[in-house]
Amino acid sequence: MKDPVDKIINSYDPNAPLAEALTIPSSWYTDDRIFELEKQTVFSRSWHFVARVDQLLEAGNYVTAAGLLSDAVTTNMTKLGVAGGDITTYITAHATLTTTSVDAAIAQVAREEYYALYLNPEAFTVWRRTGIPVLPSITGGPMPRRLLYPQSELSYNSANTPSVTLYAPKIFWDK
Repeated sequence: MKDPVDKIINSYDPNAPLAEALTIPSSWYTDDRIFELEKQTVFSRSWHFVARVDQLLEAGNYVTAAGLLSDAVTTNMTKLGVAGGDITTYITAHATLTTTSVDAAIAQVAREEYYALYLNPEAFTVWRRTGIPVLPSITGGPMPRRLLYPQSELSYNSANTPSVTLYAPKIFWDK
């Protein structure tokens, strides 16, 4: 009979002094329950690198990313508790990777990543990097491009705090 998962997890002491430190238990690499736990707590919480943009620039390469997009959307929606049938319906309607152009495929992936990261500060980064989705300005003025430094940083470290506004200077990867 296998040990309970909590016993396996607690058998490792990450705070042990160096002289007493050990590597993680071998069962962490082989126990299916640990793998399932990792899938739930590590791999389903955010987007992960799947390919470099330069790997998707050649015509036809974006087609190979279709399964990865579907898997990413499925994983995220499952994490959120969306029913399997609803996930399938959504993927069929919105997350079947387009093959019309590389730019269209990149835009589609960026849009799905933005949706998956909604309410996460990284969604702002996706928008700044890609311009996807198109966000209208509520005020009619320019869209903020960066966050301002906190007042404590300006007060205590003004010599090393660059002069910035909400709109400038843009970071090199800003659209």
